[in-house]
Amino acid sequence: MRVSRTLEVPHSQEEVFDFLADVRNEKLWHPDVESVELESDGAVGPGTTFRARYRHLGTVELEILEFVRPWRLVFRAKGATSAVYETRLESHDRLTRIVTVADAQPRGLGRLLGPLLHGRIQKDFQRRGELLARGLAARAHTAPPC
Repeated sequence: MRVSRTLEVPHSQEEVFDFLADVRNEKLWHPDVESVELESDGAVGPGTTFRARYRHLGTVELEILEFVRPWRLVFRAKGATSAVYETRLESHDRLTRIVTVADAQPRGLGRLLGPLLHGRIQKDFQRRGELLARGLAARAHTAPPC
């Protein structure tokens, strides 16, 4: 099942990339996040792994597969549903356009219901994009100056 979203935010491409790359920031905007922990050592980059707990999904292991700052970010998620999230960023007119495509492979009952629920899942994925924009805005207002 494939879903996608495109949104534009008034933040620099680098700021958006760094915000998205560190999955711990999901706590600022994703309403189903219960916890996110960095599992690997070192700075966030290629191969970084996170363990997240989501309401309704349970525990999900996330790994950064591609990290091309500030242009492209690809995550693999393993849990009740396996998915690959590809995000492309481009800057124009003082905005950053975020294009995210998720390819999910539901398991069990989700595999059977997926085609029936695709429209609802797409709508929810788009709504989370709007929440992401709010999270970026909130982060910008509380981030310490460099």
